[in-house]
Amino acid sequence: MPLGEAFPLRDDLLGLFGDPAVTGRPTGDDLREGNRTLLIAHTLGGLSPAEARYLDDRLDAPDLTADEILALRTPVERSGAADLVERRITELLSAAHAALDAASLADGSAREMLPALAEAATVRTY
Repeated sequence: MPLGEAFPLRDDLLGLFGDPAVTGRPTGDDLREGNRTLLIAHTLGGLSPAEARYLDDRLDAPDLTADEILALRTPVERSGAADLVERRITELLSAAHAALDAASLADGSAREMLPALAEAATVRTY
């Protein structure tokens, strides 16, 4: 379960800060689609009312330009939201590893492979 929560959080960060050449998807899709992610919730909570209103107004705007998306990264970083989400991913990954350590897995190869898969799903760089 913790891994299932951590994976989309990493995906949210990659969607805003990732390099499209690495991620295989355009930057800012979540913003254009108006996805109210944990990253956005933390961001809105850490901004001034005027900044939060601007970000909220630009969510779900299919006409967001690449320059606007780059500009919207700044308040996300300044609000501390990206760091909060990174810490949450780390907590969830630790919980996932603890669950795997406690699991009764008869197959030794699964015991070796599952922690590596957990890392691959959550520890990806922008």
